[in-house]
Amino acid sequence: MSKQYEVTGWDGTVWLSVGGEFECSRPPVEADSFGSAWERCVIRYISFHTVVIQTHNGELSGHPSKFNFRPLRTEAERAIDEMVQLSGVSTGAAKILYDAGYRKG
Repeated sequence: MSKQYEVTGWDGTVWLSVGGEFECSRPPVEADSFGSAWERCVIRYISFHTVVIQTHNGELSGHPSKFNFRPLRTEAERAIDEMVQLSGVSTGAAKILYDAGYRKG
C-alpha cells in the first residue's frame, strides 16, 4: 500500500476483505498485462501471504505487498485526476473546472 489516495474521511488505511471492491495496481517493476494503472478489483481470497483479485482482465494472485490498494473513487475524482494528467493543471484548478461544469463531451 505504497500509494494513498486522498478521500474525505479516509485515514489512509485500506482494510481488505473477501468480496470487497477496491481499486488496485501493481508497481511498474511488477507490471505485465495488468500494468501500473489503477483498476477496479474484487478481493476473492486473502491471507498474510497471498491475495487473489479479480479484474476485468481476469484473476491475479501474489503477495499483498506486491499490489497497491485504495478505496473506489467517485466519477468526479476520476474526472479530476484525468484533467490533471491530460492538462497539467493542479488538482485544485481541476476541481474548480470540474465544479464549473467543464467535462469531456
